[in-house]
Amino acid sequence: MINDLFSSELQVINIGLSVFSDNLRTEKVKTVQLDWKPSIFNNAEMAGLLKRYQNLLLKNP
Repeated sequence: MINDLFSSELQVINIGLSVFSDNLRTEKVKTVQLDWKPSIFNNAEMAGLLKRYQNLLLKNP
């Protein structure tokens, strides 16, 4: 199975920074960029905690 992986055409699903898929496209690699964000951005409690942490960092660099 591992031999099949390295002998077949590379196809990539990129999750996260699009710069990775951009670079792969430059190298002619078939790439799909998945628009995804961590669930923290959909969770008000976690977003509040993150904001508090960010404010603490700004006050105490």
